[in-house]
Amino acid sequence: MNSYISILGLYSWDPTLFDTMQLPDGIDRQLTIDEILMRCADLELLYPDGDFMKYAIGHWSKANAYNFEKMFKTTQLEYNPIWNKDGTITEETDTTGNGTSTGSSKGFNSDSWAEGIRNQDQTAGHGKTVRTEQGNIGVTTTQQMIREERDISEFNIYGYIADRFKSEFCILVY
Repeated sequence: MNSYISILGLYSWDPTLFDTMQLPDGIDRQLTIDEILMRCADLELLYPDGDFMKYAIGHWSKANAYNFEKMFKTTQLEYNPIWNKDGTITEETDTTGNGTSTGSSKGFNSDSWAEGIRNQDQTAGHGKTVRTEQGNIGVTTTQQMIREERDISEFNIYGYIADRFKSEFCILVY
């Protein structure tokens, strides 16, 4: 039987092992450590030296800080999961009825809407008209979007970070 050092073994020997790890605001530090320990407890480490491993964890977390922050922010987005159109369009018209249209929207931009899926807020009068278009433009079914939302809800930032740790520091030969 070969002996090796695992992350759980190093952490048991030195509870300050993760002190150099930097995480974005909003990510629970202890939960991240616990998730790493749970997913990697029995795996052999690439760097069995505690002092170097502490340094390596700090370096790795700094090098991945942007990625971790972006991934975490995607878990904080607010949106309606069954809409693929959400935006405001501003139209400017002159007294002859000719005009231009500008706007911003999320998702698809189409003039063909399925009946009953569009909410409009319009300000009447000459000059500028603002309308909000929201809903499903019909290229993706509501059921498909619900299925995709379920897939998205399966994403776990702590598992993501722990798996990145595992691929960086653990020897994955079984």
